[in-house]
Amino acid sequence: MNERKNEGKANDKLPLPFHLLKVDGQISILKSLTDWYGKNKKPVTYRDIGGVHASKTNVSSTLQFFQKIGWLKPGKRGQYLPSEGLVQYFEGFDQELAAKKLAEKILQTTIGQRLSFFLSQKGKVAEDELINYLGSEFSLIKADKNRILRLIELLMKLGALIKHDNEIQLGDEGIKKISPIKEKPATEQLQPPEAEAKVQPNLFFGVLIDANTPEEKIRKVIRIALNEINKVRRNEE
Repeated sequence: MNERKNEGKANDKLPLPFHLLKVDGQISILKSLTDWYGKNKKPVTYRDIGGVHASKTNVSSTLQFFQKIGWLKPGKRGQYLPSEGLVQYFEGFDQELAAKKLAEKILQTTIGQRLSFFLSQKGKVAEDELINYLGSEFSLIKADKNRILRLIELLMKLGALIKHDNEIQLGDEGIKKISPIKEKPATEQLQPPEAEAKVQPNLFFGVLIDANTPEEKIRKVIRIALNEINKVRRNEE
């Protein structure tokens, strides 16, 4: 990850969880907020949240992330309301379904899209490799490492990611909810130079090739690309 003097600027651009509280503690804060709202039927402030092992400052910092990703709805300044998805997660009949919908909110963010796309291409990666990849992709600093780790832990708790022997992979729901990457697309236009002028401009192939990509996989991608090019030519004829 990059060392930068302007610490915090990257965090303002990306929705990343608060790093000083573990995920279970952050979920407890959301549970307390949801319970308080259910009893009082009015917006909640961080001061209203009790019964959690966290300072009021840490509670406030925790809530900001969940508002950014849509788990919480904003009231007046400093006030929050639980989203319907969050209420269903804590109080509904089908917690598993509610967890899937909450995970989707995260996977739809810019960093969530990049994370899911990377894992869909790599299959399994070491936890540190995933953290370093995301840090490099978004020019984060070393101080953000725990924020990325909290994001990964949160997705694991929701079932969107699975960890085994310190390797991370997409869970079933993570695979289903991969969203098209809108920013900084990792695509390569694979086509031979002589066919460049004849191929339609919207013929792209989303691939992720690095130094560790097996040669056979690269050859397979090129074969697929050439087949698609031939299809275009036949259609034009």
